[in-house]
Amino acid sequence: MYSETLHPKTIDTAFECAATLLGGLEEMAELNLQSVNTSLAEQHVLAQAAVDAKSIDQLCELQFRQLPAAVSKSFSYWQHVGDITVRAQCGLFSVVQELFEASFRQFADAAAIVAGVPATAQPGASAQLVIVDEPEVDAVGPVAILDSSGKLVSFDAARAALH
Repeated sequence: MYSETLHPKTIDTAFECAATLLGGLEEMAELNLQSVNTSLAEQHVLAQAAVDAKSIDQLCELQFRQLPAAVSKSFSYWQHVGDITVRAQCGLFSVVQELFEASFRQFADAAAIVAGVPATAQPGASAQLVIVDEPEVDAVGPVAILDSSGKLVSFDAARAALH
């Protein structure tokens, strides 16, 4: 039903966009899975170190050492998220750009037919649209301002009403 009304290139583009988005989501899922696995392993090591601590000072030192590492891991995670997002956006942009280029070529072909460029014209030949009858416009004369009833309003009266 839809294949008769939609251009095949549009359908292909929709599938390419979906594939690009799914690829980005897959990368995000892999990154999150890797982050969870790493976090669980680190928490296991930290728990073991906390159990093995012989004093409160060792336990506090262990916690204080974790803060810079947590900040570094957080920045690294969000940098990976940014990289994945940029790759997905670039992929979407290239897919949509190809669609627009194809659509523009079709539009240019249609404009060439309307303008009278023969179908046997060489590739790359362009057509120029020319307006034959341009309306004459008196650019120097005054413009009449009318109110809602159609009466002529002078410029001075309209300007005075604004102040």
